[in-house]
Amino acid sequence: PSVAAPAATVAAEGGSALAVSDAKPTAAPAAEPPRESRKAKRKVAMIVAYSGAGYHGLQRNPNVRAVEDELVEAAAAAGFVAPALVADLQALWWCRCARTDKGVHALSNVISFMCALGEEPIEVVAARMNAELPDAIRVLAVRRSQTLRLSRVRLLAARADTTVKSRQNTGF
Repeated sequence: PSVAAPAATVAAEGGSALAVSDAKPTAAPAAEPPRESRKAKRKVAMIVAYSGAGYHGLQRNPNVRAVEDELVEAAAAAGFVAPALVADLQALWWCRCARTDKGVHALSNVISFMCALGEEPIEVVAARMNAELPDAIRVLAVRRSQTLRLSRVRLLAARADTTVKSRQNTGF
């Protein structure tokens, strides 16, 4: 014989009866943020200039202050990076074109990352980041960047085209 959970009957408005279970309510699944509140992420490349005085180079290192620390924190403060991702550059697809040593200055280093732009124009990125950065570091320009996959596809296509042309010229 099966045993049913005890239920109480409650009179509802209008005279019909409703069964109320004694079972504990289950936790509702975590609600996903509304689609409107999530910003579209775009790969951007920014040209930065900085005075390295007071920094231990561009690249982030434990227990020392680096220019990258300032840039990532400024991006988070400006709303272009989730605060939870500030410690994880890999999750941001953060990529730098070069590094500098302690105290070295740079006039135009390029850094790319996934930027939560949403519907905002890309022109606002530099101004909002510069408002959060110390005077020794400036974002000079920001442009949309192609994804790595697209770049690889174009590189392979260019390589294949070059190979075909060289084989036609040599008779192979």
